[in-house]
Amino acid sequence: MIQSTAPIYVGNDVVDLTHPRCRHRPRGDRLPLRVLSPREMDWFAYPGDPQHRLRRLWSLWAAKETAFKVVSKLEGSPPVFRHREVEVLLSETGTPDGSTHLRGRVEWRGHRCQVQGLATPRFLHMIGWGGDGAERDRPRVEVGVDGWGEEEETAPPTPSERASGAHHVQSARARRLVQIRLASYLGPPVKDAQDRPTPRVRIDTSRNRPGRTPPRVLVDEELRPEIDLSISHHGRYVAWAFLVPAASPPPGPVR
Repeated sequence: MIQSTAPIYVGNDVVDLTHPRCRHRPRGDRLPLRVLSPREMDWFAYPGDPQHRLRRLWSLWAAKETAFKVVSKLEGSPPVFRHREVEVLLSETGTPDGSTHLRGRVEWRGHRCQVQGLATPRFLHMIGWGGDGAERDRPRVEVGVDGWGEEEETAPPTPSERASGAHHVQSARARRLVQIRLASYLGPPVKDAQDRPTPRVRIDTSRNRPGRTPPRVLVDEELRPEIDLSISHHGRYVAWAFLVPAASPPPGPVR
């Protein structure tokens, strides 16, 4: 874990592998040709069963989306995004439970991002980081994924959540979970719990350009730019990655 004061930014992307568009692709699918570079096509097309190939396709997709979020922060605004121009190099490691760990790097517009992820039979989650000092080691990041079943409902955004830029049920759900997790880091130690109130965490994004500006963390209405955050949602999954606030002990396992 690095403890650098230089800016490091995080990104993440989640793919619901049970979604019809991800579970099956049409015959003659041209998506890989549109989004993968020639080198990536070689890796994607390596002989294997169809599900293996689909996992590789969505792994590359998620790595590119993750890098886009990191580079947008590094450059201060979202650049023009053409998937084929984003070069991804990944390696896979299988596990006895049928999951796959992914690790590699992404190069785009002169930037390099480190990425790693997890693919299960139901979802794929990729995180990435870049910036000054990011080559040395992975920063201290909390990563989370949450899904819900077909019979489970998730509450729609409240008026205040909509005012902060949450326009979808998935976005609202992700923000609520992140707020709880961040509050657990920023709150008082147990011995001081009666003397110090739990901080109020709010996630804010552009109201006019939802999904095109990175989320910002406010604690008791004070902007905390050092707590970099990325939120993603697809299908029935939401996911997040954020830089753990400095000098705060983790309240639970952090992967």
